[in-house]
Amino acid sequence: MPAYNFKPQFAEAVASGTKSCTIRPKRKHPTKPGDQLKLYTGMRTKHCRLLREATCTSVQSVRISANGIELDGAKMTAADELALAQADGFTSVAEMLSFFSAVYDGLPIENMELIRWS
Repeated sequence: MPAYNFKPQFAEAVASGTKSCTIRPKRKHPTKPGDQLKLYTGMRTKHCRLLREATCTSVQSVRISANGIELDGAKMTAADELALAQADGFTSVAEMLSFFSAVYDGLPIENMELIRWS
């Protein structure tokens, strides 16, 4: 059962269900559609809290660059990028790109996967 940890800024969105996906580096043992997910905040601390359990609905390859976002090698439209950013807990594509650039030391970011759940 795959487990994912979320930064405190995303915890309430995950718990409430408004955040319905995450973009992560590809794992050695990849998450697959149908897997039961455990979604936490504060893992490996005394403040660990299970936010929710969910079922993985899809996994897609992601590339994030200053020129936009590609899913499974296809460039997303501006409207689809905004919908993805909002589903991932951001208010805008620019905010999302800034977050990933800071976390992963710049763009582009390769070998990532988009994990969606219900």
